[in-house]
Amino acid sequence: MSEKRSLSVVITAYDETDSLRRVFDKLDAVGGADEFLFVLARRCSLDCARTVKEICDEKPYCRRIVQTGYGFGNAVREAIDSVRGTHMLYWTADSGAADPEIFPELLRLYNRYPDKIITTSRWLDGEGYRGYTPARKLINYVSQKTFRLMFRSQLTDFTNIIQIAPVDIYRRIRWEQTDFSFNAEMMFKLVKAGCEFIEVPSRNVERTEGKSHTTLRELVRYYPVIWKIFLSAKDDVIAPPDERTAIKE
Repeated sequence: MSEKRSLSVVITAYDETDSLRRVFDKLDAVGGADEFLFVLARRCSLDCARTVKEICDEKPYCRRIVQTGYGFGNAVREAIDSVRGTHMLYWTADSGAADPEIFPELLRLYNRYPDKIITTSRWLDGEGYRGYTPARKLINYVSQKTFRLMFRSQLTDFTNIIQIAPVDIYRRIRWEQTDFSFNAEMMFKLVKAGCEFIEVPSRNVERTEGKSHTTLRELVRYYPVIWKIFLSAKDDVIAPPDERTAIKE
């Protein structure tokens, strides 16, 4: 990848305020991001919208959009369509999926390996699953082992989408999901497409604000999506290099 690189950090927000501000401040303090794009849910709280507006008013490299469709998947897909950078890092406003302290290492690897997906793994760190119940941790462990066998991959964490990827790759993926099942597509379709990954050890951070919308019912819905991707051919999940898929529905 010979073109000049630039990084867009995408943060989706629904009802977070203080945690959103902490996540932004930690990422922004490191430097390395060329823009921050906040994607506000259509029904986000007034306090959340006010917090994002304050950040964008303070920082000229920050901007916000309000998603036009419903669902988490539509929010990220619209962000992919809107970012200005050559690469994109997705992060959650509540920081639950990963500790922002790993951002410098993600940046280092992104600058060194721009053609690869720099992703995160909670299984590379023995304390990566803080706050998880033993049952949930066991289910995740067994699932990760199963995914490795199914997809013949060396990845250790297929269910954490905190990662830096070339935007061109994202725009060629044939997305289908519009809700939280998009989490599964965002990782497994990249695996099926033959992308190369580098994993960085990370730890989840327990949510301190707002309500998690990733319920057990939502997690169960991932499995049919993953199975469909497993049965798909590579051409079914990614368009040729000269073709850009339709992002919005």
